[in-house]
Amino acid sequence: MNEFLASGYHKATSLAVAKACGMSKATLYSYFPSKEDLFIALIEKRTVAMNSRLAEDTENPDLAIEDALTTLGRSVLKILTSDISVTFNRTAISTAASQDLGFSEVYEKVGRLPTTARVEAMLEAARQRGVLVFENMADATHDLYGLLVGEVHIHLLLGVGEAPGEKQINDGAARAVRQFMRLYGSPPSANHGLR
Repeated sequence: MNEFLASGYHKATSLAVAKACGMSKATLYSYFPSKEDLFIALIEKRTVAMNSRLAEDTENPDLAIEDALTTLGRSVLKILTSDISVTFNRTAISTAASQDLGFSEVYEKVGRLPTTARVEAMLEAARQRGVLVFENMADATHDLYGLLVGEVHIHLLLGVGEAPGEKQINDGAARAVRQFMRLYGSPPSANHGLR
C-alpha cells in the first residue's frame, strides 16, 4: 500500500510493491495476476475493515439517530480524507478519464457500493422507527453524503487542500447531521420518546 501512496497507482511498479512486501515479483504475481488485481484487493480489504468499524460504531439500537449519524459522519470523513482513500479515488478518476471504465466500475462495486448499502440500511432502520421521514432513499443518502463531505474531498483530490484535523472532522460531522435532521428528521411530536 505504501508504494501506491508514495508513487500513485500509475507510477507504482509491481517490482517495487513486491520488494516492499519482501517477496519476488513472481511470488506477487502468483497471488495477484496484475497490479490492478492487487489494487482492487487492497480496496476490498479496506472496505471490509471500514464497514466493520462503521457497524461497531453505529449499530447500537439504543443510540439516538443523531449520535449514530454523527459517529458515521466522523468515520466517513476520516476515511475519505485519508491518504489512501484520496489515492484510490484519484486512480478511479484517472482511469475513467482515459475511457478505461473497468477499474472504475470495480472500484464502485467493491469500494463505494458496500458502504452505501450499510448507510442505507441504517437510514431505513431509522425510518422504520419513525425518527427519519423520507420517500426516496437515494435522495436521503445523497444529501447525507453531500452534507458530510462538502468540498473537502474535492479539494484533497485536486491537491489544493489539507486533510481536516480531528476537531474539524468532529465539527463538520455534527454540523452536517444537524442539517440532515432538519431535512429528514420527523417532527418532535411524531417521534416523542423514539430513538
